[in-house]
Amino acid sequence: MQKIKTTILIMNLLAGFVVKAQLMDVNIVVLNTEGKKFKLYVNDSLINKQPEVNVKAFHINEGWCRLKAEFENDKIVANDSIKIKAIEKNNYKEITLTINQILKNGTKSAKFEFLTIGDASGPQKPVVPEIPVYLSKLTENAVFGNLYQIKDKKPDFFKNFDSASAKCQTVLTDKDIEHFLFLISQTNDFSNRALFTQKTVLHNCYSSAQLIKILNTMDIELEKLKLAKKANTHLTDKENEKSIVSVFKFKTMSEDYLSFLNQLSAEKNQKSLHCNTPVSESLFNDLYVQVIKGKYEHDKYDIAKKVVLQNCFTTSQIKKIVEIFSHDREKLELAKMAFPVAVDKENYKSMSDSFMFSENKNDFLNFISK
Repeated sequence: MQKIKTTILIMNLLAGFVVKAQLMDVNIVVLNTEGKKFKLYVNDSLINKQPEVNVKAFHINEGWCRLKAEFENDKIVANDSIKIKAIEKNNYKEITLTINQILKNGTKSAKFEFLTIGDASGPQKPVVPEIPVYLSKLTENAVFGNLYQIKDKKPDFFKNFDSASAKCQTVLTDKDIEHFLFLISQTNDFSNRALFTQKTVLHNCYSSAQLIKILNTMDIELEKLKLAKKANTHLTDKENEKSIVSVFKFKTMSEDYLSFLNQLSAEKNQKSLHCNTPVSESLFNDLYVQVIKGKYEHDKYDIAKKVVLQNCFTTSQIKKIVEIFSHDREKLELAKMAFPVAVDKENYKSMSDSFMFSENKNDFLNFISK
């Protein structure tokens, strides 16, 4: 009798462990904020056959979970493991990680970094939307403020933004934003919603508060970030541009946008220099030493960017700074960035000798020709 009780107790314990294992159900999201596509493996199983910048793995159980990412058109592979603890607060949650390429001592690598844990953001099989609403319920040829009119049962957007002058003859009103939100509410096709949002942003001028309302209708953070950057020249209140950061859910996106604003500010300052006279050889030597004293390659690059955004140089001086770096990518970006502060632009073509690969030389020459 005692043996039977013991057997039943063991079976109950085992059943409890099985239930516990089945209850643990976690999603893992991996994204690359630089827009570089990759394939993700979880516990040696391929999650996405086609490389993507944002990959989700569903129904991961507790214990150690092996992660591997292979970047598209690149030999870089990232390997790591995370441990999912069998505690209730982890159950039915979504763990978000970023995977970033880094350059250290001239060698590229990649690593996973924890971003956040929260509620699951969507089902494994997306809900199939209803048949798209084709705006047939909207009055044909009706005009919706300064934003669009309906033609052939589709919105025809007015082009209020002049790209040459970066100005608008007509600025959107709050009523126009209501027309936009109405249009989005009447459109349940994802691609059309994205198209209408993009046209509203690119064809108009608006305040930061109005742009926030527009961007908050978007679901994909990376696309939201790209459109927010393009919208900067369309803002009527640049003094409030930092408020746009409130639309981003992830810290990495917010930091990327603020970095973009800082870069714009630095470039504006660079253009205000109106370079005619280069720095003295003595000052140049001091600046050069600042760059080469950077501990790692990316440190050197950050210092070099600040140097070329704040000073005027000859082509030969810029060339010396550019040739501190071993890879064409950094050289090309820095050479383009330094072009406005070159006092002898007629000699700038000679910078092409600094590049190893012909496609980068051609890219550079095309850039300065424009």
